Amino acid sequence: MARRLTLLLVALFALALLAEDVAHGFPWRRRRVYYSSGPVQVAMKNPAALTDYPEVGAVYNYNRARGEEVAFKDRIRFFVEIYDEDLLASNDELVAEVRLTDLRNSEHERTVFVPVTLESIEESDSRLGVFEVANAQRPTQQDAVQKGPAQKGDPEVSELAVAGDDSTPVQDSGPASGNQGATQKAPVQKVVAPAPLVSPESVYRAFVILHRRAPQYGTKTAWGRLRGPYYVATSGDSQLAKARHHIVMRTFKEFYYTERGWVRDENSPLDCHAYYCWATGSCTKGASYGYTDPGWLFDRYHGGYEVADLATEGSIHGDYVRIPGHTFMMLAYDTHLNQVWTMESNFNYTVEVAIRPPDGSWTVGHLLDNHIREDLFQPSSDDALVGDESDEMSSAGLTNVSMDIEDVPAAETR
Repeated sequence: MARRLTLLLVALFALALLAEDVAHGFPWRRRRVYYSSGPVQVAMKNPAALTDYPEVGAVYNYNRARGEEVAFKDRIRFFVEIYDEDLLASNDELVAEVRLTDLRNSEHERTVFVPVTLESIEESDSRLGVFEVANAQRPTQQDAVQKGPAQKGDPEVSELAVAGDDSTPVQDSGPASGNQGATQKAPVQKVVAPAPLVSPESVYRAFVILHRRAPQYGTKTAWGRLRGPYYVATSGDSQLAKARHHIVMRTFKEFYYTERGWVRDENSPLDCHAYYCWATGSCTKGASYGYTDPGWLFDRYHGGYEVADLATEGSIHGDYVRIPGHTFMMLAYDTHLNQVWTMESNFNYTVEVAIRPPDGSWTVGHLLDNHIREDLFQPSSDDALVGDESDEMSSAGLTNVSMDIEDVPAAETR
């Protein structure tokens, strides 16, 4: 009897350990937080596919990335402050692997390899790495035939060739075989154009790995990955589009500083409602002391179940949502998940990017043109020069980078 009781206790103990392992295997379930509008999930920060790469000594410079002079609608320019001693001492050419996801459809991640230009930073041993992701120029049929199949991992190959599933050249072999008398034609390459890599007025998440230049890329060519996700938005032509870019880039900097454990230097409040009012207050009409008054600004509200329609009609990043006991900002409606990406403060006492299903209890304030101050983003005499410089930098591999670097907090020692 005692032996049976011992075996039973051992079996129960083993079952408990197994249950704990299973729970740890599903962190998504363990990280849910419940508000009255339903479950919310913290957005992924460290994908399993990157765990084999070490962390490189480098940080993103949001002060440079959020400037109006680099608020493009068809490209994303990255600024990375590099302090890794081994990397900086190397003479190897540097290439960035950028894994980019449009938050409107998180199912698809597209990977590009782009050259990195290193520039000096005044009064610092670190260097500024600058690189750019832009829409690939569609190759002609003649180009595809002459160059042959693109090699994935070649930094000289455009994103069209690297993307794979939706942009691989398709070979037409001509007439079907079996007709002995027919003259066989040489195979003809047809190129399937990819969807644009970068779209205006959109929000993206990127994971970046720095490599030594090589014919093929993997863990052996990598210096390492930058920690965590990098969130960024593209701009547009209207005042509203520029305001949306300004607003979310402001919050992305605060999120990144919080993740790094840095002191946030713009006096953003941790209170969820005040955080939204602070983030939008520099752009909206009727703001007081840099804070939006949503009750004054929005003369019409939408329900949570209208969010998908609003996202179909236009952008929603920077929009306001109030639920019982909480306020947050929308970033994008994800058609793959049928959920909304959000920016939230006072989320478990911190700032988080989260994902939650829209709910009927949501009170949604949708930003419109008449909500934005007319005196913002006025063109200056330098705007034409900025545009010309941007095109020149793209064609020349980003060699003409401004040396006016804004400081980021001192990087941690690995």
